[in-house]
Amino acid sequence: PSLQRLAIIDVPRVPLADLAKACNLRCLMFRGTAEETGIEALSHCENLEILRLTLLPRLTQDCFMRVFKQCRKLRVVDIFSATDVSDQILGCIMLNIPNLQVFRGSHAGGSFQQGLSDLVLQAFRRHFRKAKVFVRNRVVDSTL
Repeated sequence: PSLQRLAIIDVPRVPLADLAKACNLRCLMFRGTAEETGIEALSHCENLEILRLTLLPRLTQDCFMRVFKQCRKLRVVDIFSATDVSDQILGCIMLNIPNLQVFRGSHAGGSFQQGLSDLVLQAFRRHFRKAKVFVRNRVVDSTL
């Protein structure tokens, strides 16, 4: 049997791309530094159900889009400290991940990130009515 659950905390230079292609991950919890190609390679883990990432530095949202298109069995997504959540990420999740139960994300409004609108966030919450959804919009919080 191949590796199905993996937790990696502060291990330098983890070859996420190689791990993603070599095992049948259902659960990945990762805290550390990652390359965008490593995150994008997680799209090979089509049986992934739980994804919890804390990345330093945070990465652009582009590398997450393929993951959310391919990993349709995801139930738990925690990218609060991994990237900025945007309308595009939330839309991609609504289109591709039917059984979402938990979502954590944040939007800090970095210069290379896409926007997050209240309308899309409300639609996301309505779409996943039974899910626990937490999104912190630091841009809105800072203007209050």
